[in-house]
Amino acid sequence: MPRTLREADCDEFEELVAARATTIIDTREPGAFAGSHVPGSLSIWLEGVSVYPGWVLDDDEPVALVTERPLDTTVALTYLNRLGFDNVAAHLCLGMPDWRNHGKPIARLKTCSVEQLKKAVDRAAVNVLDVRDDHEWSEGHIKGAQHLFVGYLQQQVARVPRDTPLAVHCSWGGRASLAASILARHGYTSVYNVLGAIRAWKSRGYPLEIARG
Repeated sequence: MPRTLREADCDEFEELVAARATTIIDTREPGAFAGSHVPGSLSIWLEGVSVYPGWVLDDDEPVALVTERPLDTTVALTYLNRLGFDNVAAHLCLGMPDWRNHGKPIARLKTCSVEQLKKAVDRAAVNVLDVRDDHEWSEGHIKGAQHLFVGYLQQQVARVPRDTPLAVHCSWGGRASLAASILARHGYTSVYNVLGAIRAWKSRGYPLEIARG
């Protein structure tokens, strides 16, 4: 069973942020994260916490949680404990609404639609980063996209160009939100999470390339 988690108010949570010794995991959906989040947070949607911390965190890395609902903390803590992450420092007890209402620092993540992405791709005005796995990539990807699985991004971030706007996508938006939050932590400023991602791209009938073996 997961241990009891310390509930921190905004001031206590801000101290954790200021110390820069704790990684904040925000388990809300990508759209909510994009709208406002604690600066420096990693975006890992709730079910994604069962997998992706193992890819992007060090084994003994201290973690703090921001969730949509108080009950989500139990789920997130259980997932983290199963992955071997026992150093969970605190939970923002009243969530992002309380954080905003207290005038605490807020960061935002840029987003774009697949229609906007298609127009930018046609003008060669954007780099596209596909953070899905190899199997998904091979089944069809946007022409000219760079492929880098989100689990490798933390270690290989230098491969991602900084000189033009960057549109990040996965299959629906969760992994892309994580990737965008990683890039933000590394100083990338012109990063867009593609809303609807490859599902929306296919729904609009936009072309995909098939990887050749």
